[in-house]
Amino acid sequence: DVPLFISRNRLTGYKTFPQAVGRWAMVSGGFTELKDHGRWRTPAPEYVADVRRITAGVGAPDFVAPQDW
Repeated sequence: DVPLFISRNRLTGYKTFPQAVGRWAMVSGGFTELKDHGRWRTPAPEYVADVRRITAGVGAPDFVAPQDW
């Protein structure tokens, strides 16, 4: 097993998610969001909803990073 460290940005477009078979964690995608757009376009409640939907589909992560404002 290889642990997976993935960005929320990579997962938000999925309708259904593959089940995790190993350890995984998710980051907010903040660096890319700020680099590409100069600001956060995702409000905190939407980020939380995405985290809940993704973790419900993939499985429990080791951790999920907060939005790094």
